[in-house]
Amino acid sequence: MIDEAARLAAAVDQAKLPAGADRAALAAGVADAVSIFRRDAAEPRAAELRAELSRLLAISERNPDQLPTAMDALSPGARSWLATRRDALLRPGRALLMPGPGVPAAVAARTIVMLLVAGFEVAPDRNRPGGKKSRLFIKVKLRMSPARAGAPKKESILTLVMWLQIAWLDATGEPPSATAHHDNKGPFCRFVESVLTIVSPYNKNTAYYINKLHSRQKKLHSRQKSPVRRFLLKYELPRND
Repeated sequence: MIDEAARLAAAVDQAKLPAGADRAALAAGVADAVSIFRRDAAEPRAAELRAELSRLLAISERNPDQLPTAMDALSPGARSWLATRRDALLRPGRALLMPGPGVPAAVAARTIVMLLVAGFEVAPDRNRPGGKKSRLFIKVKLRMSPARAGAPKKESILTLVMWLQIAWLDATGEPPSATAHHDNKGPFCRFVESVLTIVSPYNKNTAYYINKLHSRQKKLHSRQKSPVRRFLLKYELPRND
């Protein structure tokens, strides 16, 4: 299987660029754009992070001996959240021992509870058919904002498209087309599609992302030219003819 770097290099080589374009500059811009995309896409969604930390809390309550293994399996985003929370709770004379070798399970479990639990609330009982009431139960409140609907993956793809626009400008000296048509794709749209096929195979609707980005740019500014296109034009490089 051809590695990603080789496939991206092939996409750059096959891009339909105007005469005099700098393919080396395009390749460098694509590498930067993909690096930013990988970093953004690796961040878990709020709902995913909340679910991950909820599972960790459940393990600390039911099987604290398994906490070291559970900690090793955490995503980078969850690790970062726990580390930030731990630093915020540190006080002189207070020890917060994270799960690990040599740390008693009970101590590690208490640390996880301190990091994750903001409080408790009693869920009200409800009347059921037949006159019976459901039992009261205690609901744990995590130290996190409620999970919100959203698609960070879509946001990371829109950011990728924006950086590919900048890479195209650096290579050609001209900003790419701000819009695209599903049935009549231009050179830039086909190029973005080739990159998306490599880095995010399940998101091939390239025209949608280009048009979505353009629509957002129009909403952010009342003038004809959008902020990103104005940025591209501002940093337009001189052509080497």
